[in-house]
Amino acid sequence: MNIILLTVDALRKDSADSMDFVKELKKLGTSFEEHLTAEAIWTLPAVATQLTGRLIKDHQMIITKVGDSAEKESPDALPLSKSIQTFPQVLKECGYRTIAYTAGCFFSKIYDFDRGYTEWYEVGDWDKLKALVEFLDMDIDKSFFHTHNFFVHDWPGDTEKSTVEWIKKFRSGKYTEDDVKFVRKVYEERVRRLDKYMCDSVLDRLKRRFDDLVFIFTADHGEAFLERENDFHHGSGRTERIESVVHIPLIFVGSGIPNRLVKARTWDYDLAPTICGLIGQSFPCEGRDLFRTNLDREVINVSKDSQPEVCVIDDKEKEKIKQQLKDAGYI
Repeated sequence: MNIILLTVDALRKDSADSMDFVKELKKLGTSFEEHLTAEAIWTLPAVATQLTGRLIKDHQMIITKVGDSAEKESPDALPLSKSIQTFPQVLKECGYRTIAYTAGCFFSKIYDFDRGYTEWYEVGDWDKLKALVEFLDMDIDKSFFHTHNFFVHDWPGDTEKSTVEWIKKFRSGKYTEDDVKFVRKVYEERVRRLDKYMCDSVLDRLKRRFDDLVFIFTADHGEAFLERENDFHHGSGRTERIESVVHIPLIFVGSGIPNRLVKARTWDYDLAPTICGLIGQSFPCEGRDLFRTNLDREVINVSKDSQPEVCVIDDKEKEKIKQQLKDAGYI
């Protein structure tokens, strides 16, 4: 069996639900409707949690320089401890060919995230999607294809301002309702363009491979557009853990996956043990294998004001992070 994991950076759950591609996936597989990030609201700790099934207090992937030069100049970056296992390592040990397509940034070798991958490529977002299509066309077995796509996250690229400039504008309070509508429209247009590509080039290929493949669609975190005062962007010093930032999609489709909507609350740290469970392997961590857990007893109603229960970053740590963000020009 083959496994594909597509992570769309900064994809909100409500925006994902507007995608025709996602609507089709829900007809075919299992969608975890109340899937949240346990702690992380930006990519570095979110990726670490997804790879390890552990919380920040364990993997400690939170301290790094932030800004345009983060990839090239990160003397404060802490690589993932070698004592912590990642789920790609388990797949590799079980004989899987493990392939990663990323753009570097916070899913990068600099943090030792490449451990467990037999192949690692850093390319542009559209090249990652083309690689996904090529993978689906291959006659292969026991392969894991993982791609982290920043296309939606990088929506400011379609405007005349950088991400930092937009953050400063909205933090200053010198904006209009039309400004908010404009940036949300630009973001949603990126979602639409991604959706079109997935429908046109990926969906039919997926359906033809359901007998030997499981496809997983998720995000690392969402995005904020002033749903509450000062909550703009994500992970930028003042953004709180509001629904639009922590509520993300998680859908499994393919071989052996039932068709159902799960209403129980699930977390990003459940991803690693669930993927290992697909090949009959356990993965000791904070999370659980969602297909081997009785979630029917855990049905909940989540309001837009509800907050996740887990938060382990103390005030001293928050101040350190805020200072780094300030130094980088985000605050």
